[in-house]
Amino acid sequence: MFDNKIDKNFFDDAITEHNRNNEILNKDWGFDNYQEWGFDQEGGTLFIKFKDESVVEANGQIYGSFSNNDNTWEWAWNNSDIEEHIANDSLRVKEYGERENIDFLAEAIIELPDQNTATYLGSIAEKLNNAQGLFVGQVEEIYIFIGLKGLRRG
Repeated sequence: MFDNKIDKNFFDDAITEHNRNNEILNKDWGFDNYQEWGFDQEGGTLFIKFKDESVVEANGQIYGSFSNNDNTWEWAWNNSDIEEHIANDSLRVKEYGERENIDFLAEAIIELPDQNTATYLGSIAEKLNNAQGLFVGQVEEIYIFIGLKGLRRG
């Protein structure tokens, strides 16, 4: 996936920041204990519901999705099922990939070895967009990667 043109420090930092953000989401917001989730595309809002009926909300931007069926990642800017206004942050990743000649950030659909690599792509988008965290929601065999900002208790 990498070649000599890529600043590996940037990508290492993306993973480090993702792990730190993930710890905060779990510790401070309880993301490791949610019961159900939903995403309102029109409003761009992620809803996380817990066993005690409490809710956490966040402004969300869909970065992309990963299919377990064929191990492919599709950036949100290319997905016709995703409203344009909630794919804007994925376009920022595409622009960065085009500017830096990083094909896997600029190609619409790419094959990946596994879901961990998809999380890696999500963490790059998370860093480029200064998100508070990354939520990965599953719908059947598809994992949806959503960048979060403006976390709040509902």
